[in-house]
Amino acid sequence: MTVIKEQTTTQENHEQASATYLHNPQYIDESQYRGEELEIVQTLNKMMRSTLSGNVEGYQSVLTKDNDQQTNTSEYLKLFKITYLADPTFYDGPSEYVSDMEVGVEEEIYHPETNMHYFGNVIYLFFKEDGKWMIGERKG
Repeated sequence: MTVIKEQTTTQENHEQASATYLHNPQYIDESQYRGEELEIVQTLNKMMRSTLSGNVEGYQSVLTKDNDQQTNTSEYLKLFKITYLADPTFYDGPSEYVSDMEVGVEEEIYHPETNMHYFGNVIYLFFKEDGKWMIGERKG
């Protein structure tokens, strides 16, 4: 009996933890950035808002043309909700990835179908298209 109760408590704690940012999402504070860094942060925040609301057009509007063509956006938005973004690190030097800018962030992704969440560091590869910073790929 004790083991079952501990499992239930752990499951309840997990469900509560996964809902923490789902109902109170945390965006990157745009007031801390200027210039191109601000443009990139605004793009990341728009991507997050679009995943939370299921806004296909909004999500597609932040992706590069190549990325948009490779992503089944409506299916992706059913499976993943980004609920937390923080601490971006900008890097435009030599790297193993091809991009105009790499941005590392802390991120939480919530999976509605499984009620699971994953928290960790990921890298977004950004490209300048038509004068705008667009997301080309996500690593992590």
